[in-house]
Amino acid sequence: MEESRTNMIYPSQGNFSSWAAASWVTVTDNSTTSPDGTQDASTLTATAQYGYVHDCSPTAITTSTPYISSAYVKPGSLSGRNFIDVEGCNATAADGAYGQFSPTTGACLQCIANTSGTCIACGSQTLANGWYRMWVEFETTSATQGCTYVSTGYGTTGSLYMYGAQLELGAFPTSYIPTSTASVTRPADVFTLPTTAAGANGAWYTAGTGTLSGAGIIPYASSNSGFPGLVALDDGTSSNAISLFINQQPGNQKKSSVYLSGSSEGSYVGSAYTSGALTESAITFNSGTSTVNTSFDGVDSVDLTSITIPTLSSLRVGGGRGGSASLILDGWVNRIWYMPTPQPDASMAGYTQ
Repeated sequence: MEESRTNMIYPSQGNFSSWAAASWVTVTDNSTTSPDGTQDASTLTATAQYGYVHDCSPTAITTSTPYISSAYVKPGSLSGRNFIDVEGCNATAADGAYGQFSPTTGACLQCIANTSGTCIACGSQTLANGWYRMWVEFETTSATQGCTYVSTGYGTTGSLYMYGAQLELGAFPTSYIPTSTASVTRPADVFTLPTTAAGANGAWYTAGTGTLSGAGIIPYASSNSGFPGLVALDDGTSSNAISLFINQQPGNQKKSSVYLSGSSEGSYVGSAYTSGALTESAITFNSGTSTVNTSFDGVDSVDLTSITIPTLSSLRVGGGRGGSASLILDGWVNRIWYMPTPQPDASMAGYTQ
């Protein structure tokens, strides 16, 4: 489940020969199989170090604002010091930053700022068949076109394969958005289910009572990633809700909350969440006793008492109360379940192990 993002770079695949390139570089398009299983990846061959190709978006980027530049890269026949660089910058190329990556492991070895600009972070994702998705998070000091560079690095010549370049506004990479002749915006993922929906056994939701559980993985949880929500029950707004999410401050802690008419009825804060880890959570609520109990990853809370359970009309998966963009999970939902009865406190820890 992901927020909306725009890939500002085009074309992002299959036509890297149209990108600007160093005079000592040749590019052969559609020369090998890309991560999507199609023969639409390109080969970059450099006869000298820093053999680059680059493309710039017509859209100006905003200064002192984080952007992510990324590309899928597979080492070919490289020699020398064996570095691969992925860079994000403005149109001057001196204002931005690049990640220096290992062709052997795909790991980012250094995050390096250009003459001006800031390198915030860099990283990679390992895929099948020798491919890596390499990314760098950067900021610039001037607002001109945003650009993505892919190159052989310092002291490195030879060939590499490339596919799926992306330049996006944000503090972490999201899934690849293919482009051809224009930038493309992916809409936010939304998954909701009315509480009035009924199946063969009747309505699934019992008003004001039950146990709700959500499990998922957030690969880039950080102080810049909002308040990613695993699951929530709400009324279509943020004013009335029961939710399980990661609390941005302080320290990305696991949290549950109940909101009534825009005010917090009660909340429970668990331990800190580790980016990339599976977290399991459950909350039981009972309007008859006005109590709420939460468990995160096998640790049960004490009961919250005197809690008024709001009227709720929708189940929201991979998002927080009301569906705000800052509450989208930006990660993977492992499972969601609801029981129409409040489960005993003694059982709650077992549901989240």
